[in-house]
Amino acid sequence: MAYYRVLLRGLWDPPVEDHTGFFTTRTVTSANVEEAKAIALSALKREWLEAPFFAQGSEGLSLTVIDAWRVGWFRAWRSGGGGHSFFTEDVEGDAARLEAEAAKAPSGANIWQLAVLRYQSDTEFYVFEPDD
Repeated sequence: MAYYRVLLRGLWDPPVEDHTGFFTTRTVTSANVEEAKAIALSALKREWLEAPFFAQGSEGLSLTVIDAWRVGWFRAWRSGGGGHSFFTEDVEGDAARLEAEAAKAPSGANIWQLAVLRYQSDTEFYVFEPDD
């Protein structure tokens, strides 16, 4: 078994409370990268079915895997606890960069194609870290 970081994006249609979507990264253990993507996506779907964060929770939410890459045990051990970088439609690229940096995404990862090179707005982002 190996450790993988899986970067995911959630988009609401229609937007919820001015939020268009979010990025989040999960660290999972699996036999291969495809299985890691499936495990992370399934876990995130489960989380959002029970989400108390917004009144409508997972209603109208579509989840996709942006990328996944193998990491060593130390990076997996130091992984965060499942936070989210929420964004509005006009600052998705800024949020993508924030999540890519937080996830320590490799330079060839797909998330960098969504990320802007430098922050395009003066929007202040918040990263939600759930209580354990």
